[in-house]
Amino acid sequence: STVLWLGLPFGDWQTAGTFALGQINTLGFSRYDYDDACREVARNYGITYISQLEELGWNLTNITTVLSDRVHPNSTGSQERADLFSKYINNIFI
Repeated sequence: STVLWLGLPFGDWQTAGTFALGQINTLGFSRYDYDDACREVARNYGITYISQLEELGWNLTNITTVLSDRVHPNSTGSQERADLFSKYINNIFI
C-alpha cells in the first residue's frame, strides 16, 4: 500500500502577533516545528509527506483569499489543495 501524509496548512487561528510565527503554542512550538517533526517521522517510515506549509504558498498576504472563515479553505483554497494532492497521487499511481 501507499500512504500519503498531509501536513498542516498555513492557518489564521490566533492573533497577528503569533500568526506570523506560525502560531506558537503554549509549549513554544509552531506549525513549522510540527511540520518538520512529521516530515522526519514520515521519512523514517517511508511515507510520502506533503508539506502544505511549504508547497501551497499560503502566507500573511494571501491567507484571506483561500480561507472562508479564518480556518477552513474556501473554493479557491480547496482547489489549490486538490491540485497539490493530485500532483502527488498522479506521481504515485500513473
